[in-house]
Amino acid sequence: MSLNLRSANPCPKSMLASNLVVYGAAHAFVDMACAAAVVSLASHISPADACVCILTYNIIAFGTQPLSGMWSDFSGSPVAFAVAGCVITALAVFFTGWPPLIASCVAGIGNSLFHVGSGAVCISLRPDEAAPAGIFVAPGAFGLTVGSLMGKTGAYSPAALALILVTFALVFSRLERPEIAFAQPASTAAFEGFEAALFLFLLTVVMRAFTGFFVNFPWKSDLKLLLLLTLAVVAGKAFGGIAADRFGWRKITVGGLLASSALITFGGASAPCAMAGILMFNMTMPVTLVAVSKLLPGRPAFSLGLTCLALILGALPAFYTGPAKTPAAEIAAFAGVIISAAVMYRALNIYFDHMIQIAKSEYREV
Repeated sequence: MSLNLRSANPCPKSMLASNLVVYGAAHAFVDMACAAAVVSLASHISPADACVCILTYNIIAFGTQPLSGMWSDFSGSPVAFAVAGCVITALAVFFTGWPPLIASCVAGIGNSLFHVGSGAVCISLRPDEAAPAGIFVAPGAFGLTVGSLMGKTGAYSPAALALILVTFALVFSRLERPEIAFAQPASTAAFEGFEAALFLFLLTVVMRAFTGFFVNFPWKSDLKLLLLLTLAVVAGKAFGGIAADRFGWRKITVGGLLASSALITFGGASAPCAMAGILMFNMTMPVTLVAVSKLLPGRPAFSLGLTCLALILGALPAFYTGPAKTPAAEIAAFAGVIISAAVMYRALNIYFDHMIQIAKSEYREV
């Protein structure tokens, strides 16, 4: 039995396009501003203090998103959280005289609030499709890379970045947005296998992030190649959702992970091979995000927050040690991607079994 994941009543194309363009661009600038501010601060303090600031920022920006998401869903006002995130991030960038640790905390809070609020809006545009989630998330990788380079060189204007973020905050309130049926606090979406599916989807995020501990691209010091690698990440996330909706979630996610396994591990020394692998590796992200959101209906911001928490949990070991550079590390990375593909396949099987049962039940009622 086939299952059509397309929304029965999709939002108008004009609403879809306007929200994705605005929130996607804002995502790039929020991440750019945060990276520029934190990296710039870190370059003017001791390495130990810089490590503390960067780690603190990442833990707050990603680790607090489940809490921010719960708050956003409970309030029923995700746009307000997106606005607050832009404004708070603008403050962190504009007031350069703050102590580094305080500035890192403020930037992390702004990033957390923006992501859950704007993410909830974009996921809810077409909640059965992965494409909007991928298009929204993709520009963040570009903003992070460019912002990090700006922070290292100091070649940016804090006032200009702050003004851009405040402008986005004003634009958010003018956008037509989708109706979101937020879940009541006592409601549940549990079904047989619900916990296993949710755990497996989050586990594959952890494992994909953890793979970064073992992956080594020696050519990343070349600025042009670094930017091309970033574009590969952006393309993978953006087109991964589109391709998954068109050709099937299992084919694109599991197939992409399997195809990327050798390219990003054993072929990492070759820039073209690694970029192709990274593109396919990132195609899984939008499907994971939307699947978790579908498992937790009415909690789009919390769903996004859970995936971001899984991301930072998987990335922490790499933060402390950097990429490994031994043959054993390549084998470990290869095994990690293969296992992640197997975990994703099992999670999607449980998910689709549940969705098919829902479809059958609705058919019988009609």
